[in-house]
Amino acid sequence: MSISNNSDDLDPIAKRAIEQSVGFSGSARPASMIFGFIAGAIAAVICAVGWAAFTLGTGMQLGLVAIAVGMIVGVVVRVAGSGWDPKFGVMAAILAFFGCAFGNYLCIVAMISRTEDLGYMEVIQTLGLGGTFGVMTASFGIMDLLFYGIAISSAYRLGFRE
Repeated sequence: MSISNNSDDLDPIAKRAIEQSVGFSGSARPASMIFGFIAGAIAAVICAVGWAAFTLGTGMQLGLVAIAVGMIVGVVVRVAGSGWDPKFGVMAAILAFFGCAFGNYLCIVAMISRTEDLGYMEVIQTLGLGGTFGVMTASFGIMDLLFYGIAISSAYRLGFRE
């Protein structure tokens, strides 16, 4: 009877349990909520700005872009965080929601800016916090809920390694 040091001989469930308990995700570095959060937040902001630029350029605000935001944020959190735990998925879902909401907000600001012939900062200052909430609520519809839900679900499922 010989004992093997080859990790490929381990049962997949046992191998995953060992990797999780040690904190490694099969890569050379340990899982990191901080790296996952920072990278995911940056991705969410970049996606939101990209969504607004797309909307301004095409004149169309597509819900499919929200799904792309969720998928991108989820993958970025998974890669940067290197986590196996579902908490990485939860973090990705929350960041995707904020990315979608911020993207929607930037689209609204851009549209108001264009129609009223004002600068972006003028629109943001004029709206204030109360106006922002009112505009966001008034522009939110059932289709937004559907696309946000798919984006959040995608971010969760892509946010951690299974």
